[in-house]
Amino acid sequence: MKALGLFLILSGALVAQNALAPNPCIWDGPNLVVTHPERGIAAQCESPTGKIVWKVPHPKPLQGGSLLCYDYCNGRLYAREHRRAQDAEGLFFFTAIFVFEEGKWRVLAQGKWRPTAREQDQHPVPFELYELGNGKYLSVGSMLKGKGQRPFYIWRVSSSGDFEVTDSFDAGLGKPFFKPDGKHQYPGLFDLGLYPITRCGGYLVAASQASGYFWVVDSGKGNLKRVVRLFNGLSEDVVEKKAGLPVLLGVQPTRDGDLLIASRTETAGLFGDDTRFQHPDSAGTSSESWWSEFLRFHNRHADESSKAFPVVQWWHFYLGDGRLHEVATPQNVKSRIECADDLRNFNWRFKPDGNLLFLDQMTFVEAGKP
Repeated sequence: MKALGLFLILSGALVAQNALAPNPCIWDGPNLVVTHPERGIAAQCESPTGKIVWKVPHPKPLQGGSLLCYDYCNGRLYAREHRRAQDAEGLFFFTAIFVFEEGKWRVLAQGKWRPTAREQDQHPVPFELYELGNGKYLSVGSMLKGKGQRPFYIWRVSSSGDFEVTDSFDAGLGKPFFKPDGKHQYPGLFDLGLYPITRCGGYLVAASQASGYFWVVDSGKGNLKRVVRLFNGLSEDVVEKKAGLPVLLGVQPTRDGDLLIASRTETAGLFGDDTRFQHPDSAGTSSESWWSEFLRFHNRHADESSKAFPVVQWWHFYLGDGRLHEVATPQNVKSRIECADDLRNFNWRFKPDGNLLFLDQMTFVEAGKP
């Protein structure tokens, strides 16, 4: 139950270090689909000349929960609603998945998960669904606890609009991602599933911002193709012990079907052994008190960690074969983060002409091509 509370709190606000980070964009031929470009708008499509091709408002929530438009595939937009609430039967978590097609939003599926139910009576509910090429959907994470937990699920939607699991798979690491008691085997990868998946070419890519790991999934069949880590030093043995400083500073798909990545240095990620930069332990605490301590941690150390590890690196991730190649810093983009504000405001995305937009104090600033 605590894990679910933490997820729903963190999924909306974890990026205390990158509070304004835009969701991954999605390329649609030469055009670029941007989610949440302005208040009240779920997504818009921009042409290479900057023309707005179309713009779609948010769907109306079913239960007053938080809305997020997170994916675009084959002409369809996807959004989800999350809500934590109570009724006569107790605490529940609610998810609804919306799809926009043929000019209107409709509910694809919805469901409730009750953390107080017996394990054998629980029915998993996804956080988000990503369309695959076989009529099914992928999710990273699920509202489920106990022995059945796995990081990746394959779903179908029944004719009555219910979520149904058809398959699941582990994270492709040396040990199962979850221990038998449901706790994370790898604390340094605790945030897998907390961020929207990046749709890029023929792949769906999940990432751990904390440790710079990437899970590349075939977007047609939904099978795991490879696991790639940005830094060799952040090995499974290291991330099994604790989480260090989050290393990723942004991930966006390129027009040619790869990823552009901004990161801190390997040294920053390895500095989790220094007690100044360790995340607070959630053991024995409520989700609310843990989150308060988490925020205090970031506010206390964001300035210090920026000064200790100011260098920003940029990478081209070739998804087809898993190669990572360091590239030069794009023009007009800071190559260093030297204070907490630099860290919080290091947010960027592509323009449809291939240049970058850099979000600085809530204003997009033109930057050069990577």
